[in-house]
Amino acid sequence: MNWLAHAWLAGPDPESRLGNLLADLTKGEDRAGLAPGVLRGIAHHQSIDAFTDKHPVVLQSRRRIDADYRRYSGILVDIFYDHILANEWERYSDMPLTAFTAQLYDDIAPLLPSVPSVQRHHLERLIEWDILAAYRDLDGVEHALRQISQRLNARRPGVVVLEASLPQLVDHYADLSADFAEFFPQLDEHAQSSLLLPGQTARHLPR
Repeated sequence: MNWLAHAWLAGPDPESRLGNLLADLTKGEDRAGLAPGVLRGIAHHQSIDAFTDKHPVVLQSRRRIDADYRRYSGILVDIFYDHILANEWERYSDMPLTAFTAQLYDDIAPLLPSVPSVQRHHLERLIEWDILAAYRDLDGVEHALRQISQRLNARRPGVVVLEASLPQLVDHYADLSADFAEFFPQLDEHAQSSLLLPGQTARHLPR
């Protein structure tokens, strides 16, 4: 899953939300100075990813990607699932998407000084551009794919142009949307269960 889904599936406290957003940005020593609650958010993110990566519906979505992009099908499906979530937001939340992202940004902003500078820059840009809400639009999806392509190309020889896959993702929208509708409630249940403390039930968790 990508950033919007992780933000929605995070625990209600700011540290869990921040950890869920930081998980893919921080590795090793970058996590050393983070608060325990943020580290729990990172672990929660990893639990969500592990559940997602082996789920048969997600694997079915990845098989819908053409062979030219199959190597990156996990990335493409993650990004496009966020697009679907943003466009079908009212199915999952009573709060408008822009109100949700504004509240999220307000929650994590006081914690940003504790984040390493490189990762803090990423989050400040996410807030400034409201990148999470931007997933509603195909331009936002294309921008996200272009940014990932640039990072991949900087790490290894070759030219990856993930944004060129966007037309086929749009062509598969109905199937990917059906996959998402089947998968996301199961992921939500898993995510909520993994947040529980001993003796707690999911109904005790505010959303």
